[in-house]
Amino acid sequence: MRTLFLTVLAATTLLLGGCASTAGGDITLGTWHLTSITSIHRQEIVPVEAMANYTLTFNDDGTFDAKADCNQVSGTYTVVDKSVLTMTVGPSTLVACPEGSLSDEYVQLLGDVKTYSIAGDQMTLTLEDSSELLFQTRT
Repeated sequence: MRTLFLTVLAATTLLLGGCASTAGGDITLGTWHLTSITSIHRQEIVPVEAMANYTLTFNDDGTFDAKADCNQVSGTYTVVDKSVLTMTVGPSTLVACPEGSLSDEYVQLLGDVKTYSIAGDQMTLTLEDSSELLFQTRT
């Protein structure tokens, strides 16, 4: 009976551990699609049909590419201690996006990222003021 209990306990721990968010993780797994922006002032949910307009791809060479609605953005990033992420926003196109676009806010927030964590197909970028950018990968 005790062996069965320990086996069930170990299996439960493994299953729950697989669902937990882990600091760090491989951010170069593909293209991340923005699903929401959460701050102390508001929460902005990105509609499914607009997720393709707000993407982020981390390249193996320390650069990133992002789509910010009607603009393309590139820059560099560094990861320290498995979860500390610094992003430096570089060149961007300067197209005037339509009213209601999150483009300018999204680009500004990318430059304020301090840490990241990955849980399954979701990534959270946390900013200095504890705001969060939530992303999901798509296959």
